[in-house]
Amino acid sequence: MKKSFIVHAVLCLMAIQVFAQEQRFVDRVFDYITISDSIYYSCGDNYLGNEKDLFFDFYEPANDTMAYRPFVITVFGGALIAGNRSWVDMIAYGDSLSHYGYAVASIGYRLGYNPLFQSSIIRAAYRAGQDVNAAIRHFKANYDMYGIDTTQIYLLGNSAGTIASLMSVYLEENERPEATYEGPLDSDLGCFNCTGEYQQHTTEVRGLIAQWGGVDDLEYLDSFNTTPVCFIHGTGDNSVPYDYGPAYNIDLFPNLYGSAYMSMRLDTLDIWHELHLFDDASHCFYLEGDNMTMIPDFFDICFNIALEFMAQFNPWVDDPVMIAQQNQPNTKIFPNPVRNEMVIKTDHSMSSYRLFASDGRLVLSGILENKQSTLDMSRYPAGAYIFEISSDAGTSRHKIIHH
Repeated sequence: MKKSFIVHAVLCLMAIQVFAQEQRFVDRVFDYITISDSIYYSCGDNYLGNEKDLFFDFYEPANDTMAYRPFVITVFGGALIAGNRSWVDMIAYGDSLSHYGYAVASIGYRLGYNPLFQSSIIRAAYRAGQDVNAAIRHFKANYDMYGIDTTQIYLLGNSAGTIASLMSVYLEENERPEATYEGPLDSDLGCFNCTGEYQQHTTEVRGLIAQWGGVDDLEYLDSFNTTPVCFIHGTGDNSVPYDYGPAYNIDLFPNLYGSAYMSMRLDTLDIWHELHLFDDASHCFYLEGDNMTMIPDFFDICFNIALEFMAQFNPWVDDPVMIAQQNQPNTKIFPNPVRNEMVIKTDHSMSSYRLFASDGRLVLSGILENKQSTLDMSRYPAGAYIFEISSDAGTSRHKIIHH
């Protein structure tokens, strides 16, 4: 099994490199960006049978001289019934990533279902996956127009957008859910790549950032597709379970396998992935107020995870594992050695942390909301650990001895 956090844990024992100059895709190197909105890419019938035109908003660095840039397709959340490509987190990702040198498209997709029927919900997810596929093919066919490196296309989803993106990556034609075929009340939704144009192009991508999403069948994840995945999920998610259960804890909704179960499945398949679980964090934890208000510190945590994940596969990044280490936050860990409780003291009131065992295994991760926090180590075996803490000031790693 090959997981990037294992690489991080090993390299943290090495000397920290100090960057002599800013690097594209690692630093915010562009002062200005260009945004083009409401660009058409596909169409299809919605759940009421009405044709729906689909559009995207395109973000790119202003005056960019790089001919073909790594490219991120962002897919919004909203339970497959609400949301749009201009929600605050989609704008934040488009803005932030393009300042770092990526080209970004925030896409729209077909919404809507009858919540009284599981089959209608499954059909909505399938339609959304069809639209993600149509978008990928559109950008591959028009790569020259948008300045896209087709070998460096990434999907980044939020909730329902992640569900659609997971379908795009993993669902094969012979795995189509039964609900997507013609039935007594429903028409046949057609093959998974039947919507949109440019059928000659594949829908393969370089990687997927899957934020708080899930699948209704783990068998979709198989050795046929080895796309690297970065899972981000809160263990307090009551909308999409991080482990297994019905969406929204409502039995009427389909059961979903969340990030933890998908990670275990990819473990058995030996497919590169990362799992970032945050203790007690809620669904879409970087937003509040009906998804209208961004929590900047939480967004920065997710953004940096996504940035580091993509850097591993980006040939233009010199040293991806050092991406968050240019600045070392002032952090104190005591006592060390630790017996029961470990105290973490920082200059920042909002930080994320990860605890690794000496073999590189991720033991625990979460969010520290205060400048001084306590971590209970009594439940873990004695030995050496690596404690990693990240904030907007950077990332630092500390060797911890637990008695």
